[in-house]
Amino acid sequence: MIDQLEKYIDSENAFNTNLVLLVGTSTAKINEIFEEICNKHKVVPLNIGLLLSIALTVLSQKQRCLMAGEVLRNLLAEQTDSPMVFIKNIEVLFDSSLKLDPLDLLKRNAKNRKLIAVWPGQILEERLVYADFGHGERKSYALDGIFTFEINS
Repeated sequence: MIDQLEKYIDSENAFNTNLVLLVGTSTAKINEIFEEICNKHKVVPLNIGLLLSIALTVLSQKQRCLMAGEVLRNLLAEQTDSPMVFIKNIEVLFDSSLKLDPLDLLKRNAKNRKLIAVWPGQILEERLVYADFGHGERKSYALDGIFTFEINS
C-alpha cells in the first residue's frame, strides 16, 4: 500500500492534480502510513490545526474569516525546503465560523507543488465527505478531479 502511494507522490502529476488526500475509515492506519511517508521524505508534516489556530487567535472573528485562507497560504509558502508539503489535522478548515471551502482551499494551494493531506473524513457513495449528516460542518464533494488514496483497515 505504501509503495502505491509513494509511486504517485513521486510521479510527475500523473493524475493532473498536485493534491493527494489520504482518506479512509481507519484513522490509526492512515496516521501510520502518513507518518511513514513523511519519514521516507525526511519531512515533518505541518499541523495545520495548531499553526492556523495560533495565527488566527490574534485576529477578530471578522478578520479570521477574511484572513484564514491567506494565513494558510503563507504557512504553506514558508515550506521552501521541499517540492511537496505534508499536512495533517486540517479540521480547523471546516470551522463554519471561518466560512471556508476546505477542498477548494487545498486545491488552490496545490497549484504549484504537491500537497499531501490527511482528510478527516471518508468516501461515501462516490463522494468525499467530512462529518455526519446533520453536523453543522458537514461537507460533501464529488470525487471528480481529486486524487484520493483510500486507506481502510
